[in-house]
Amino acid sequence: MKSFQFQKLVTFIGILLFIVKLIAWYITNSNAIFSDTMESIVNIIAAFMGLYSLYLCNKPRDTDHPYGHGKVEFVTAGIEGILIAIAGVLILIEAFSSLIKGIHLDKLGWGIALFGSTAIVNYAMGYISYQKG
Repeated sequence: MKSFQFQKLVTFIGILLFIVKLIAWYITNSNAIFSDTMESIVNIIAAFMGLYSLYLCNKPRDTDHPYGHGKVEFVTAGIEGILIAIAGVLILIEAFSSLIKGIHLDKLGWGIALFGSTAIVNYAMGYISYQKG
């Protein structure tokens, strides 16, 4: 059950990081921040899928699943791969749009501060996750 609680914490922090990155992208108009924001969306959805897959994996064997529910992890990994591809396409569309229209970056100091804070929190969560691993 501890892994379920930790997964909920990681999901909550992922949502907070996404919101901060979204604000940083909004105030700076930076494609680099946009691409990282898209990656955060994938991370949040993957975290929710991870929560659900933990729930399913802990279910006992039944008549429909005589070997258990562990295979759900492979399905989740496949869905995450599809989400990464979709995020990549959205990033490409935004990049080409910016090339054609041109962009003007704004408030870079605030953007760097916000984005830098998300990097520090992300590193800390990665380190903790690795230790719990």
